[in-house]
Formats: sequence, C-alpha cells, structure tokens
Amino acid sequence: MSASGETLRIPSRCNGPLDSGNGGYSAGALAQHVDAAVVEVSLRRPVPLDVPLVVEVVSDGAGGGAVAVQMLDGDALVADARPADGAALALDLRAPPVTAAEARVASARYRGLADGPFCRCYVCGRLREDAFGKREAGAAVLTAGGELLALARALLIEPRPAS
Repeated sequence: MSASGETLRIPSRCNGPLDSGNGGYSAGALAQHVDAAVVEVSLRRPVPLDVPLVVEVVSDGAGGGAVAVQMLDGDALVADARPADGAALALDLRAPPVTAAEARVASARYRGLADGPFCRCYVCGRLREDAFGKREAGAAVLTAGGELLALARALLIEPRPAS
C-alpha cells in the first residue's frame, strides 16, 4: 500500500463526462496505490479533474494493518480500492482471438453519441481525435451467422499522434 497523504491528479484530458475523470483511468490511477495483483475499485462520486486528490491508507482497526486506500477531495470520499480475490474474476474465454480486420468492421459499427456528456470522453468520445474509440474497436464482433464471436478490444493499425 502507498503511504497516507500522497496525492494524485487526474488530468483534464482524461475525462469521461465533460467535467469529471474517466472511470477506468481514475480507477487504474488509484489501484496503483494498492500492493496486490488484483484490485477492486469503487467510485463513489464523479472524479474531479486537475485537482490534488489525497490518497489515504485505511486500517481495519483491529491491528491487522492497511486494508484499503481512499481517494479524497477534501473530506469527500471519491473512490476506494482494496485487494480483491483474483479467483472471483477468472474468465473462461474460449472464443478465438479477434483479427485486425474483424476489429475494423466492429469499429465501423460503433454508434456512440456525437453529443451529450460523453462526446469528448477520453476513451469513447466521437468528437475527440485522440480518443481511444478513434483507434480501437470496443464493440462485440459478430460472425456472419450472428453468433457472438468475441468481445473485442483490438488495437487498430493506425498510428497514434505523438504526444
């Protein structure tokens, strides 16, 4: 676990809705403060952007040591994270890998909204040139018969702009 009192900051470019952090990015940033292979993160409120968020270690109170970390904006609990049982997350993925061609077909079917609270989301925003949704397919890939082939998140071949 990280030391209490550290801070982290979610940059405004990593938004989900226009005025708060992308959930996946924010959860991953907090999960890095937990010393475990598998971490469970619960977001409790929208994650503020571009402000220092304090990471506090939480004890079980029984002398058992640190059991979780919390992300705080002042006194407000934004998120908490704790080690999780990896066995509970085991998946049986028997579908064959998705090819780049199948991922391109799936990305052409992406119908995210062109406006609304997620239109400029760091991951799926259709109005952002640098969104992952512009470079990846995050849709279900279907066979010609309509059966679910795989849940795809395959990187497309297009180069990303230099940052």
